[in-house]
Amino acid sequence: MVLISDNYPRDLSKDDKVLEVQMFGKTVSNPLVLAAGFDKHAEAIEDFLDLGFGAVEVGSVTPLPQPGNPPPVLFILKPDRAAINRYGFNSKGHAVFKDNLINRAQNVYHQDPTTPNETGNMSFREGKILGINLGKNKASPQDSFDDYVLGVKELGSYADFIVINVSCPNLPGLRALQEKDTLKNLLEAVIKAKEELPRQPSLVVKISPDVSDDELENIANTLMNLGKIDAVVLTNTTTKRPSTLKSDPELLKEAGGLSGEPLFPMAIEVVRKFYKLTNGKIPIMGCGGVSSAKEVLAFARAGATMVQLFTKLSYECYKPNFEGPCLLTTIKKDLVDELNKEGKTWMDIIGEEHKA
Repeated sequence: MVLISDNYPRDLSKDDKVLEVQMFGKTVSNPLVLAAGFDKHAEAIEDFLDLGFGAVEVGSVTPLPQPGNPPPVLFILKPDRAAINRYGFNSKGHAVFKDNLINRAQNVYHQDPTTPNETGNMSFREGKILGINLGKNKASPQDSFDDYVLGVKELGSYADFIVINVSCPNLPGLRALQEKDTLKNLLEAVIKAKEELPRQPSLVVKISPDVSDDELENIANTLMNLGKIDAVVLTNTTTKRPSTLKSDPELLKEAGGLSGEPLFPMAIEVVRKFYKLTNGKIPIMGCGGVSSAKEVLAFARAGATMVQLFTKLSYECYKPNFEGPCLLTTIKKDLVDELNKEGKTWMDIIGEEHKA
């Protein structure tokens, strides 16, 4: 989903210092991240940075263009403030994606697209970072790692961080890549490709909320043992349908990943468990069901260093009075108010509930 306009709302105010976060060895102005899927083709990075995000994650992008799944692919669950999607990695492919990144660097910032700004950021903005989410073509062999390796080689130099997406529920066999030995082999191949780049981005892995406790422990151990994973995104969408859902039962039967407010309890529990399993040594980007500062703060206290938004922003953008940009501003204001009330900074509260 891309929203581009000369009159597009912008929030260019300077973020309060209490929101500063240390991530990937960089100082980011605030902990809010645009989740992957909003700007699949890297067409609107400037617009989303202008909304006030600390980081923007673009993609998922696949090596070759592909249409994704046949329509319908999106089902809105209004009573639950949620959605089910089964897009299936629709992508214009690496070539178009890369051209968009190059054109942005040259036309907006007049600089080499693989050279960071003076603060070391590939967003080319102080206090802002750019991520690229890598996916896999549907036609590729299910047990192949080649698409991810190619993604790192082709696009890694254009990002502050790259995300290996092995948790989308809408591509057959993809989640099998989270299995212990398979994940280890995949990430070893990706790490090798990354280390051959002249400028190395940070490496992030995106995990499903549907993994069992044993599977999560295996994933945590694998990432810890590799020692070269810089963060995780917890979590992707879920194939589960919680009993609390109020929407039309026929809609709930639709295949796809559930996102929005019902995902929050599942996602934050995965964050808590992963933080404990790794003793907080692998930074977490919390993702799932954020609708206000309340959820953002809860994610941080459970162990998340940064927090991603998606579905709630979509809902607000389609209101008649277009409150999407206001949502981000409101969340940041409420975060500052609460942190000042407690006499703390954002970095102070990360993993706080584990230290009580």
